[in-house]
Amino acid sequence: MPKFAINFTFVLMTEKLELEILYEFELIGIASFARPYKMAWELNRALDIRLVKVDDLELNFLNEQFVQVLNFYFATVHNTFRLIKNKSVFSSKNIKPYILPELESFDFFLVVENQTGYGSIDDSLQVLSEIPIVQYVKKFDANLLKSKDNLMF
Repeated sequence: MPKFAINFTFVLMTEKLELEILYEFELIGIASFARPYKMAWELNRALDIRLVKVDDLELNFLNEQFVQVLNFYFATVHNTFRLIKNKSVFSSKNIKPYILPELESFDFFLVVENQTGYGSIDDSLQVLSEIPIVQYVKKFDANLLKSKDNLMF
């Protein structure tokens, strides 16, 4: 912080830093009672991708609370696909066990970055809705979600 001396009195000036985070990815909610491995397998088959299980994501909150969620990942030179389970595998007490609590009716989220060479997102939604184990699919604007910061991983 800059300090200024005026008549032998130190005055501290504060500056406000405004930070706007843009979420530049597609977020697709998937409702399904399928197990995570089965969902990843079906998505691999339907979208011609290769999601693989990677380390679980752990989101730490204030007061030492956390949520741990399953995570499947696939990346190419131009694209990144991540399948995450909305409900936590393990969470601390006194916290909703969802990565996006306002969308708890969705079991999975498919996060797609830089969708190049895989058709439009609307085409992907159509393909996903035709998978037998998928009950419902919906695209969301991450910038409008209350707990959008939980998607920063």
